Amino acid sequence: MTLPTPRMIGPTPRMIGAELRAIFGHWAGRATLVVAAVAAAGVVGALRFAQTQALRVAAEQGIDLEAGFDGNPIMLVLKAILELGWIDVAGWSLTVRNFFVLPLLLIFAAASTLATEQADHTLREVLVRGVSRWSVLMSKLAALLSLSGVSLLITFALSAGGGRLLFGASEGEPLRLIGGYAASWGSDLGLLALTLLVSCFLRSAGGVVVTLMLMLMLDLALRAGLGVLGMAGMENAAELAALLPGSALGCWEGWKAEAWEAEPFVGLAILVAVCLGGALARFQRMDVP
Repeated sequence: MTLPTPRMIGPTPRMIGAELRAIFGHWAGRATLVVAAVAAAGVVGALRFAQTQALRVAAEQGIDLEAGFDGNPIMLVLKAILELGWIDVAGWSLTVRNFFVLPLLLIFAAASTLATEQADHTLREVLVRGVSRWSVLMSKLAALLSLSGVSLLITFALSAGGGRLLFGASEGEPLRLIGGYAASWGSDLGLLALTLLVSCFLRSAGGVVVTLMLMLMLDLALRAGLGVLGMAGMENAAELAALLPGSALGCWEGWKAEAWEAEPFVGLAILVAVCLGGALARFQRMDVP
């Protein structure tokens, strides 16, 4: 039987729609959205509780909130809690959202859409329909990025809305916060591109997760080593560390600093280009059972 020649077209709405249904219907996709909501709601609740307790302590100790604070560390912490605004709440929610669990779920979702589909022969059924392999891979990436984007919107909407309602206005810059969420979407792109590359070599979602964890641990060790070399006087050690994947995936943290640093974003661009290029090259040549 002669297989149809693949058509060299890009991802179609139908292809992307099918991948969206598969990814959002997978347990990892649904769990990603739940964790995004729980992260925001948990931060809003925890910070509101902390602020309530701070007000209680101030009342019990007879602290005049209008008179300011005398520089005592405990008083400064109390002041920081009492002055929380919605931007602070949304920022903390982004930090919690990006802490281990949700990125791990994104890895599972990405690994399942490629590695697992190889193992259960689902991917072959797609390829025999005559579509180009690169369009299949890009459809999967588009659907995964949609999952990431929706999770970020959920976290932002719940934390910003709840923060505005319970904490009121904030002295921070909303555009910097939005930039942090946008940069987080970019870091998710880097993580997904890396996961797709590894998934092209393995046929088990669990194997992909373990491999990525080992790679990121190695990256952490390299950055720590460069930090030591930097303290020992090695020039450009900090710049090299900022270009490594771990720093690139944390580029979103720059929203909390006084100014964005360029190196993590350069590293992110390199990571995405290398991983997507490698994944496409491998996927075009790999044998799909």
